[in-house]
Amino acid sequence: MRRIYLLLIVGLYFPGGILIAQEILPGFTVKNNKSKISVSWQNKYKQNIKSISIQRSYDSTKNFSSIYTLPNPSDAVNGYMDIHAPYTKMYYKLFVVFDSGEYIFTAVKKPEIDNRFDLTSSIKKIRDENNRIKDSIEKANRPVKITAQPKIKDTTEKTNKPEPVLPVKEEDLAPKKDVITYPSKRIFTDKNNNINIILPDYKTNSYVIKFFDENYKHLFDLKHINEGFLILEKFNFRHAGWFFFEIYEDGGLFEKNKIFIPKD
Repeated sequence: MRRIYLLLIVGLYFPGGILIAQEILPGFTVKNNKSKISVSWQNKYKQNIKSISIQRSYDSTKNFSSIYTLPNPSDAVNGYMDIHAPYTKMYYKLFVVFDSGEYIFTAVKKPEIDNRFDLTSSIKKIRDENNRIKDSIEKANRPVKITAQPKIKDTTEKTNKPEPVLPVKEEDLAPKKDVITYPSKRIFTDKNNNINIILPDYKTNSYVIKFFDENYKHLFDLKHINEGFLILEKFNFRHAGWFFFEIYEDGGLFEKNKIFIPKD
């Protein structure tokens, strides 16, 4: 089981008290401490972040796969310890998706060897410092006792007439659904023309995805999805052009949309 570490305030500490600031998104820091790889960063984006996935590959330009999607992507500082990395010189990058539907891939980085860096010890120091700051803020924000103001007599003439009740429209009672627009926020192509699939609530819902060609001829299905972020290589679609897809959530049609795969 992978161990996940979430950092609570800006900055990490080496043992001995030396402050080491993490790079700010889209930058990030990758360290190799005794063959344990840590990936960490600061988040100062004003936009709301929907998800951040950490990806790694043996190659610096292709074959990246997602190894973890952060549960709290908007935290000021986040970190992940890849203690089961198959190779200490793997390449890492981040895939960041915003609430607006925009997304970015960060630059690719390899771990820097730094045997002084101890993420576990750093987290404890961060939490201790965070608690100290929290206590100071709570003391500064303690409410001041306010003397009650005298009530002003309401001289408005009161009547016994009931307020009019407006009829409720049937459409107002129906649950609000997401507005489906193109391009989809859940299935889209990346800069390498591969197909990215984002399903952040895959743990609570069962999804099936069906793909069709430009004539709506069925190609293949994705079932038993157990990850929130997937990448489909473009060669699965055999040629460039328009393709259609349908996303089914718990047996019901959830989204019907299309994607375009350009020629290389």
